[in-house]
Amino acid sequence: MPDDGLKSEGAASHFQFDAYAPREISKRVKLAAVAKTELSVGQLLVLAILAGAFIAFGALTYTLVVADSTFGTGPTKLLGGLAFSVGLILVSERTCRQQHGRQKT
Repeated sequence: MPDDGLKSEGAASHFQFDAYAPREISKRVKLAAVAKTELSVGQLLVLAILAGAFIAFGALTYTLVVADSTFGTGPTKLLGGLAFSVGLILVSERTCRQQHGRQKT
């Protein structure tokens, strides 16, 4: 594992970050887009349903966090935004997992 200078004492002794040059990022985005065009209709349907469910989960967590909050307007909106972003992260994570699974086969 390369030494990136982010060592810590304890259970997690190393952090590893994927830092790519802009050219490499555009290449990876292109490969991901091409891989999505090769999905079957059934796979696209399942991914669409999961994405909708994850966004609904984010909206639900937003509602739960914001309802009856006593933190004031600013902190409440910040916490609500963080809670909603959980749904967006789940959509992104699921897409990445699906993409990496396609590349390995």
